[in-house]
Amino acid sequence: MNRMDRKSGRWLWGWGGAIAIALGFTPPMVAARLPALRQDARPASAAARPAPYHLAHYDPAVMAALDRAIQLNPDDAIAYQSRAQLWMHVEEYRKAVNDFSEAIRIEPENGEVYNFRGTALFWSGNYQAALADFDQALSLDADLMLAHFNRGYANLQLGDWQQAIADFEAGAELAAAADNRDALAEAERTIAEVREIPNLSTPELYARGEERLANGDFLSALANFTYVLAREPQRLDAYVQRGLTRLALGAYQSAIADFNRAIALDPTYAEAYNQRGNALVLQGDLPQAIASFDQAIAVAPDFAKAYYNRGLTQAELAELALAIADFTQAIALQPNWADLHGSRGLVYFQQGELALAIADLERAAQLFAAQGNQSGYEQTLTYLEMVQEAIATAGE
Repeated sequence: MNRMDRKSGRWLWGWGGAIAIALGFTPPMVAARLPALRQDARPASAAARPAPYHLAHYDPAVMAALDRAIQLNPDDAIAYQSRAQLWMHVEEYRKAVNDFSEAIRIEPENGEVYNFRGTALFWSGNYQAALADFDQALSLDADLMLAHFNRGYANLQLGDWQQAIADFEAGAELAAAADNRDALAEAERTIAEVREIPNLSTPELYARGEERLANGDFLSALANFTYVLAREPQRLDAYVQRGLTRLALGAYQSAIADFNRAIALDPTYAEAYNQRGNALVLQGDLPQAIASFDQAIAVAPDFAKAYYNRGLTQAELAELALAIADFTQAIALQPNWADLHGSRGLVYFQQGELALAIADLERAAQLFAAQGNQSGYEQTLTYLEMVQEAIATAGE
C-alpha cells in the first residue's frame, strides 16, 4: 500500500487556487498564490526595505544563527532587525514587531527601524500604531521616502485621504530628487486615484475595488472598500470583499474581523462564515475553521463551497473519512466541479483506495478537458500516473 509520508512532503492540487491535501494548503478563494501576491502588494518598505543583511527568504539556518548572535549579545540591533525581517517573510508579524522593538530600544534615534516596525504593524492590521511609527520615523529623518509612502498607505486605511495625498506627494518629491522613476510613477498613479475618491459615487468606488482586487492591486482595493464602508457602514458585501482583500494581503486577523462584522449584520450570510473559515485556516486555527464551515452549512445546507473547504480542512487534520464525506456531498450538489473529483481522488489515494482514486481522477480529467481547462487536465494526468505507478509497485 503506497501512502505519502506526511512528514516528508505534500501533494499539491493547484486547481482554482493552491490546495494541498496533506501538509498545509491555501484554500481556493484567492485567485492567485499568496506568496506571489505578497511580493507586489506590500507598502513600499515591505517590498524594498534596506536590510542590515540581505535576506531573500526564510532560512532556518540563518534564523538559528541570529538567535545565537542575540544570545551572545542582547544589544545587537542589527541581529534583531535581521531576525525581524525573517519573521516578516513568514508573516509572523507579532514576533517581527517584538524584534524591531528591541532594535529601537538599542537605537532609539534610528528612523528606519521605526519605519520597519510600522510596516509589520501595518501588515498585522494595526494601522493606528503603524501610523504612529511612521510619524516617529519621519520626525527622526524627514528624508525617508519609504516612510512617506507607507504613512500614506496607513492614512488611506484610516480614512484620511487628504493626508494620504500629502504623504504621497512628499514621497514623490524625494523620489524625483533621487531619480527613482518607478517610485515616482507609482506615487503619481496613487495620488491621481486618491484624488478621485470624493468625486466617485459609492457604486463606482465599489466597482473599482472589485476591479483592483481582481487585478491584484490589493492596497488600492483595500482603500476603495474602506471608503465604501465609510459611506455605507451596513453594507455586507463590502465587508466580505474587504475581508477577501485582507486575506490576499495576509492580514488574517483583520479579515476575520470583517467577516465577523458581516455576520453580526446578517447571521444567515453563509459566504461570510465560509470565508471566515478560510481565514482561520490560513491563520492556522483548523478546529475553529471547521466550526465556521459548520455554521455556513447550517444556514445554507446546499452550499457546495463550504463542504469543499471543510473537506480540505478535514484532510489537513488527517480526518480522511470526514473529508471524503464532505467532498461527496459537494459532488452531489455540483457534480461537474472537477476540483471536487480531483481532491476526493487524492484523499482516496492517501487511504490506499487506489481504484477509487483512479475513478475520481479520470472523472476530473474528463471534466477539465470538456471545460477547456488544459492546466487542470495536465495536472490530473500527472496524478493519474502517480496512482498507476503505486498500483504497479503494489503488484510487484
